[in-house]
Amino acid sequence: MDRHNLARIFGPTLVGHGTPNPTPLAIMEDTPRQCLVVSHLLALPLKFWRRFVGEEQENLVPSAQKPNVTYEQGELDGVFWGGRKLRDCIGTATFPPS
Repeated sequence: MDRHNLARIFGPTLVGHGTPNPTPLAIMEDTPRQCLVVSHLLALPLKFWRRFVGEEQENLVPSAQKPNVTYEQGELDGVFWGGRKLRDCIGTATFPPS
């Protein structure tokens, strides 16, 4: 996903509004600005972000156990991901992803 799509998705949540209960008009006016702010933040060079998060700080806390997710037979039929059926992307216990 490119930075512009990420900005559209996360902009409203990360930037928010100037008031606790924005009107519908305020929401419509703020959304492009929110996306622009997040897009510019994502465009900053990696060197800038390293001041806040160093590589040595990653994975200091052991990760939680991964949930055991199972799907019923046929549950993923017809679901597509990136042009392929989801079942083909994730595989199953007997058939690895293609």
